[in-house]
Amino acid sequence: MARSSATRAAKKAKTGKKPGGREPKAPDATPRAADQVNLTDEESRIMKVTGGGFEQSYNAQAAVDTETMLVLAAHMTQAGNDKAQVEPMVAQLQALPEGLNSPQQLLADTGFFSGRNVEICKAAQITPLIAVGRDEHHPDWRERFEEPAPLTEPACHVEQMRHALKTKPGRATYALKKQTVEPVVLSMTLEQLKAQREALQAARFNGA
Repeated sequence: MARSSATRAAKKAKTGKKPGGREPKAPDATPRAADQVNLTDEESRIMKVTGGGFEQSYNAQAAVDTETMLVLAAHMTQAGNDKAQVEPMVAQLQALPEGLNSPQQLLADTGFFSGRNVEICKAAQITPLIAVGRDEHHPDWRERFEEPAPLTEPACHVEQMRHALKTKPGRATYALKKQTVEPVVLSMTLEQLKAQREALQAARFNGA
């Protein structure tokens, strides 16, 4: 706001003419009649959820080791965009104490893909295997046995990753994501539901 007003004033002083358009107004900090707030958890945010629709939520992330199923890092954010979560997760992985080996690869679905995230992984000496698009549900069976032609020309990191995801080793490694992160997240969700049910039962008992 201040910058916009200063820019208009400078332009007016230079040209001697009033700039076109309306004079910018400072934002009003008071709530409007249509504004809403969650009285139960005001720090949560309305987020789009899988399957359609929106819910009052947080965005929870976890990095899980494919061999041990150990949760190496986790964080929760108010931001609904998964693309912005790769960098803080990589930072947590790099800050792991001695004795915990740095990950060699990072597996993530298409919601985490961006060219910047690929470069973030490469800078951290982590090989990214991030899906760049959704696979067909019923691809031709021959594709499971095909190998892509080798790269014959220098390719950027994104193109190298695209190629790696099409190879048999790349597909096999990426497939580990479904049996690693997703079961852990499901287990955490079930534990959360159990805790909520116990809290509800306790509240009913106390109110009886």
